[in-house]
Amino acid sequence: MFKRKIDDDLKRWKAMPNRPTLFVKGPRGCGKSTSIEAFAKENYKNVGILRFDSNPHYRQFFHEGLNSKMLNVFISTLCKKLKIVPGETLIIFDELFDCPQVLAALENLAGDPRFDMIATSSCYDMKRARNTPDVNAPHVAELRMYTMDFEEYLWAHSSLKFRWTPELTQSVREAMLQGKNIDSDLDQRLRDMYLRYALVGGFPSVVHDFVKYQSPASIPLHQRRAIEAIQKDLFTYVPVPEDAAKYTMLSLPPQMAKNNRRFDQALLGDFSSVQQCTDVLTWMERSGYVKLAKPTLLPLDEHRLDTEVRAYMLDSGLFMQLSGMDHVRDLYNYRWQNIHPGYMENLTAALLNNRFRNFTYCYNDAMNFNVPIVVHQIGEPAMMIDVKPCGGRRTMLERALATSPATKARAVLFCDGPASIKNGILKLPLYGAGLI
Repeated sequence: MFKRKIDDDLKRWKAMPNRPTLFVKGPRGCGKSTSIEAFAKENYKNVGILRFDSNPHYRQFFHEGLNSKMLNVFISTLCKKLKIVPGETLIIFDELFDCPQVLAALENLAGDPRFDMIATSSCYDMKRARNTPDVNAPHVAELRMYTMDFEEYLWAHSSLKFRWTPELTQSVREAMLQGKNIDSDLDQRLRDMYLRYALVGGFPSVVHDFVKYQSPASIPLHQRRAIEAIQKDLFTYVPVPEDAAKYTMLSLPPQMAKNNRRFDQALLGDFSSVQQCTDVLTWMERSGYVKLAKPTLLPLDEHRLDTEVRAYMLDSGLFMQLSGMDHVRDLYNYRWQNIHPGYMENLTAALLNNRFRNFTYCYNDAMNFNVPIVVHQIGEPAMMIDVKPCGGRRTMLERALATSPATKARAVLFCDGPASIKNGILKLPLYGAGLI
């Protein structure tokens, strides 16, 4: 089993004196159940697991408003051998789907002193959630999990020859943020790891096979299975025709290959309407597969325009699989000039999402001005990000800094080269997006 960052999140939750019910959401196959069950085994003497994927009819209890009295019957029926001891008992609701009815049921159950509770969800049940008001659940803490990020991928490859640690991450991060170069051997190792991560992605099953066999042969098969699973959930839980769901998802790489990178329903023709595209993208974001970024204008702030959106796929391996084998071969052989800049922006956004959850993009059509990613952090100036794998001039970021000096924005350029600082722009290697 791989070390994951959620391991520390679960330990912090366990240390809370009045623990809320924990609701862990993330893409199907990202490792939620594996991490939670390993945590349960180490920290609780008595663990009851209710698996809703293999028993989907159990979900009906939650949809109808489960309360403590009903839960007692539920647990005694399904977990007959479970010994309940306060402080030593955990009940796991595995694969409850995200919708207001489930959240309301978890809130009703929260606070029972006899046991702790963790629920997981791989899917946003849009059909059930539609026309249902949002639920206030102060006693339910939501935790978002994604597929393995770049640092977790490095942990997975740790060996006697190459051992990656959080301390090493901090050391590399500090050096990069100062524009300093790291050891040349380590730099080359990280460049190679970045390329493989971009192709493999972060689904634990794919990473496991790649680490075990050190061969890319099984990667496409695993990724196609993941894509088929996403499509199956789309067909089941999003109230749109199957063709609309399928082709909206398949259009994501071509959307990023357009000059403006903006998602445009017209690219799908008669396969999908604007509303159907919106529903599919909303579901994919709520289920943890994409990041929807809205534009902001200069001067930079967090005000977003609702007229358009860019859709970044958050698993680099799935994105490259959907992009086609030509792009996979180009990436594997460092042929940056053959890869569309929009694809590299998507890969960078996927790495950044591991650390920064809040970003937009900035553009001005009249000035032919485009900053692909703008990161917003509370209490910090905005961070403008551009991606130029082959290097090139920094004029876009320089113009952005000159146009909006009052914002005190920072500027970062990711490229295939060493770290440096010039004219207020921090230049970092491509893999830096997963470590800063």
